[in-house]
Amino acid sequence: MRQLFGMKGRIAGIVILFVFSLVCLQAETSDEKRLEEPIRVVGFVPQTKEDVYYLFLDEAAMLIDQGEYEKALQKLGEAEKLHPPDFSFYNLRGVVYTKLQSWKNAEENFRKAIELAPSFFPARFNFGEMLFLQRKTEEALQYFEVLNYSFPRNELIEFKLVMLFCITGRMEDAKRTASRMLFPGDTPAWYCAQAAILFKEGRAQEANRYTKAAQLIFGEDEMKIFWEGLDVSGLTAL
Repeated sequence: MRQLFGMKGRIAGIVILFVFSLVCLQAETSDEKRLEEPIRVVGFVPQTKEDVYYLFLDEAAMLIDQGEYEKALQKLGEAEKLHPPDFSFYNLRGVVYTKLQSWKNAEENFRKAIELAPSFFPARFNFGEMLFLQRKTEEALQYFEVLNYSFPRNELIEFKLVMLFCITGRMEDAKRTASRMLFPGDTPAWYCAQAAILFKEGRAQEANRYTKAAQLIFGEDEMKIFWEGLDVSGLTAL
């Protein structure tokens, strides 16, 4: 059974939508203070309305992970009654609306999250992912190119750029971006970027060697979001 997160973690706000997966990462708030690591507390008992608010956000995140999107919205509605919504709330609600393909509502919520915390990476990334999932490929590419300047050397952004360059046929840019990525990196991003290029070139057997190597090194759970990214991009079907 999943343990509850202590209040310092505020884990529900650090949810990234990445090709219909949730990834929990650290991120900086707008006042440049570092969000703390989630502290798992067995039998955590909320003491204040703020505690319950963040507990509801965590429950909403779990509901999203289970595909219970309407229930997640209801849980977020309950949270909103207890405490003024913060950037983590709006990011989570943006994720739900993206899952429901309610694009206007998703954009509105991600924009609110970014307005409250401009350096909050999950909301910034999610906005671009929302564009990509709407098949606004060129717009998504331009967005991630700009985002790359704000968050340099971010493996997730670099992988996303390689995929988008491949999709749009800008293979020289894809290879240039992939060549600048750190090897082996902290995630499967480098391996999957190489695979994306090979899939685009019709060299699926070679591409699969990279993805298999990444899975051996990083594990199946780490690979899941990258596999989904490649699948949704359509590159694996070439």
